[in-house]
Amino acid sequence: MKRIRAYHRAPLRRARRAASYAVDVARALTAREIPPSLMAATPPASRPGEEASRRAGGPSEEPIATRTMARILAAQGHRDRARAIYAQLMEREPGDAALAAEAAALEER
Repeated sequence: MKRIRAYHRAPLRRARRAASYAVDVARALTAREIPPSLMAATPPASRPGEEASRRAGGPSEEPIATRTMARILAAQGHRDRARAIYAQLMEREPGDAALAAEAAALEER
């Protein structure tokens, strides 16, 4: 009977040893000092190129100017953003009567 118990304890002992080893390794890694040459002086405020795209009118404008996006924004209550998209679409397609009707319906709300 003792052999069976010892047999079942062996995997537990191995798991405890492995966990203890992992903790020791983690402590050793976190105890090391990071050389100043590898540390950033200040964390980057934004991704590279993001500032240039903002100046160019990138992410600040609506990313997708479609009827569907305008409908979704209007349904969610973002009427100003939907109006801006409808205005862009009207510039691209000035003779589209259905588009003009959707924009007018939004204006009436």
